[in-house]
Amino acid sequence: MNTLTEMAAMLAHILASTFGHEWTGAVSPQGIKSLAIMGHLSVATIYEIVDAKAEGDKTPYWMRGIQAPTLSPEGDVVHTTGSGRLTWAITPEGDTTLTISRPGGIPCLVAHVSSWGDWRVERGSAPSEMRHAEALAFALRPLIDAFPEGVRLPYAEEFERAGWIHGGNAPMLPVLPFPRKQIGGMSWEMAQY
Repeated sequence: MNTLTEMAAMLAHILASTFGHEWTGAVSPQGIKSLAIMGHLSVATIYEIVDAKAEGDKTPYWMRGIQAPTLSPEGDVVHTTGSGRLTWAITPEGDTTLTISRPGGIPCLVAHVSSWGDWRVERGSAPSEMRHAEALAFALRPLIDAFPEGVRLPYAEEFERAGWIHGGNAPMLPVLPFPRKQIGGMSWEMAQY
């Protein structure tokens, strides 16, 4: 199975472009919409588009960067950064989980962004420091920023005030209500086809 939903592909594009994945330069948000309308929104199609755009490029294939999203067996778009410290998983419906981990994959901060646009952050089992909060905010802000104006954006300092930095014991932040999500001009209803 390598088919993507439009919602998952749009969210993956936001995160992947934040981290400089090659495929986001070859496939725009409008391209994702067009592929979805034509029924061709798949990992294989994105690879083909990236390869076609790179034709004539002398850069060795293995040095070119990430050329398409990766799907789990469940159909979630998944990625782990090269350092292994940040992972993301995006369900076909658009629910997104970002996890900041310490070495060995022990989570210290986990953010959840629902397909409705609300978000919350939970402390993991490992202690977190300001650098972890900054890394999470760096990944989380572009996702939240895709929502309509007026959505409150997370800042690393909020995590510090909540007592999560240097091993604090604060419970998770409350789930905050936000307006319905608009991602790349697509409403939640359109993503549910």
